[in-house]
Amino acid sequence: MLMALFGRVETLHSSRLVRPWLGPLPMTRGLILAAVVFALIAAFANVKVRYDQGQIWKANPEIAEIAGAMSFSTADAPYFLGHAAAAEDGLAPDEYLRKRAYPNAEIAYQQRADNAPTAKRPLLSTLISWLAPSSSPGDLLTAGHTILLVSAGVTALMIILAFGAAGYWLEGTVAAIGGGLSSAYLGRSSFGRIDTDQLNLGLMYLMFGLVMMSARSRTMLAKLLWCIAAGATASTFMAWYGKPELIWMAMAAYFWLLIILQRNVRTTALCMLLFYALAPVTLPNPFESIYVQPHVVRGDFLFPNAIDTITEVARVSVTEILVRAAGSVEMGLVCLIGLALWAARHPVMAIAYGPLAAFALLNFLIGNRAIFYSAPIFWFGAAFLMTSAARFVTEATSSQPNAVTHTRPVSSPVSIAVASLSLVIAWVNMPTGYVPRPSFPKPVLEGLVKLENIATSEASVVATWWDYGYASLFLNKLPTLHDGGSQTGPATHFFAQALLKADQTQTVRTLQFLTSQSIKDIQQYSSKAALFDDFNQPADGHVPVIYLVLTSQMDGWISTISQLGNWDIETGKPIVLAENNGASHVEYIRLGCNYRRFPSAIACGNVSFEFDRGLMNNAPVVTGWTRARGGFAEDMRQYHENAPFGVQTLQINNRLTSQLMHRQLYDSSYNKLFHLGLIEAPGVTLVYDDYPHIRIYKIAGQE
Repeated sequence: MLMALFGRVETLHSSRLVRPWLGPLPMTRGLILAAVVFALIAAFANVKVRYDQGQIWKANPEIAEIAGAMSFSTADAPYFLGHAAAAEDGLAPDEYLRKRAYPNAEIAYQQRADNAPTAKRPLLSTLISWLAPSSSPGDLLTAGHTILLVSAGVTALMIILAFGAAGYWLEGTVAAIGGGLSSAYLGRSSFGRIDTDQLNLGLMYLMFGLVMMSARSRTMLAKLLWCIAAGATASTFMAWYGKPELIWMAMAAYFWLLIILQRNVRTTALCMLLFYALAPVTLPNPFESIYVQPHVVRGDFLFPNAIDTITEVARVSVTEILVRAAGSVEMGLVCLIGLALWAARHPVMAIAYGPLAAFALLNFLIGNRAIFYSAPIFWFGAAFLMTSAARFVTEATSSQPNAVTHTRPVSSPVSIAVASLSLVIAWVNMPTGYVPRPSFPKPVLEGLVKLENIATSEASVVATWWDYGYASLFLNKLPTLHDGGSQTGPATHFFAQALLKADQTQTVRTLQFLTSQSIKDIQQYSSKAALFDDFNQPADGHVPVIYLVLTSQMDGWISTISQLGNWDIETGKPIVLAENNGASHVEYIRLGCNYRRFPSAIACGNVSFEFDRGLMNNAPVVTGWTRARGGFAEDMRQYHENAPFGVQTLQINNRLTSQLMHRQLYDSSYNKLFHLGLIEAPGVTLVYDDYPHIRIYKIAGQE
């Protein structure tokens, strides 16, 4: 009965929407040749854009070079490079991982059972270690960049296969250029992005293309061969990225296609079992994802979710989605109209490929990071609309249909011509001139490199903001407090809180507590008061040497740092600061000033400061002013203790700059240590100074 219903629906659909000009063309020699040429062009274009970015980096070594090679443009790159370095040195993945999230990972490593399974090394790291001649950072970076360029071309070919499997090879080449070079994806796969995203897009589309090939095959042997290829791709995808929900999407599409196209229960069951056997995955619980959690629960405490502060998880508007995927709102609408037309013509295929288009909607759940998955299918829609419209016009004006194909003989050359025009349109609409910047300034990375020789004690740990965690471990091999994979835990909150403390002794004791106590120890506390009481006690027992790394880049991050630090872990709510416009975060406000009356007074636009009496626009709202030269305070004045603002004037070489800030930031340990060079706690020494870029302080440990 169900099959009969399908038959009636299919007959109705064919009578209404199946037209010679609205569908795939038979693959003639000319079309095959054009598809091959266009595919090579698409692959070349994707590689060329990334290659040109690398050439611009090489032309600016003072910005982009580190360890004799080009740097990286994602903070996650050193994670994969660090794993690769461990592989080159003959170390197991656990030996690398034990140095992360100190001391938690180290404790887990020491307590692991003898028969416990070892951690798996990321596939990207394995490839880098195979290609690199040594474990030096320079060789590993060079290998990583080489793999990225190859991945760009391979991704284009994978996208083409996905749409070629549906019968649209020419349109698939447009999808490869438009999707591969869209701002949504180019920003995540540009030069220096040594990360899994460089193949995530391609592997996702390849999986869908292979299940389409299998479901559309006419012989059982072909079905099984394509099924094996799809399952092997899914298994590779899991080793590459490890997101089972993406595999389930492909499995759902495969099941739908088999049921509708094959209409054979045995065939469907056999293919699905074979696919699952090659890529066994567990069923994920989307509600457990950190991306949908309002806060992080640890014992009785509710910590802030640091994920919420990351740019890639911010929600963007519908118009911004269209701009990122298609280059403009107008082009985005063309893409959607074409995609809707294709869905009307091929509803079965459209439902199967629906998850690819629906990724853009995940923006409203997990942020904008998933938009790039939708970019290729958007551009496929645009190409389909343009080729179909051109074929409609030409076939409507032609009088002699082909007796075999029932299409006008001009359809093939017209499709090729319009597809070539679509390639040009896709190229013109893409940000091909985009050049990423290295994730971190060169002086910061150089400081992290030199830390390996500065840290003479084996019992050492690097404490800095989590963005630097992977880079620090890769460049100096010292354990880190937190990084890009552990930033949602208590360490990030308490480290942020330590930087904001006015009492440097409390800052030191907080850091010593964090580096000597595990998460489990922290979770045993039943109240914030009891926990903070122990925070403020002198360290007891073994405490490692701590290297506190502060940078100018953290000035720009201080708003996020304070947002995470000013948080009540008992109520799970932000702590609103007094006289801070109802906000919990603080930030540096750079002032453009006239220094003719300096140091007695300065005028900054509509705001004037009088430093003899501590006035701002003649009001006593300034708690203090400090003048620093080369990162060391020369003149410090205190005015009104409870006034809301602090002001500091920094002289670097012969240039003066001034900053206005809330008094919490003005009095903070971060501000005093980094900008003013003020050490107010015992056991703290400045061991590396490249102000205004980076400063490293050593906090003495104890046995």
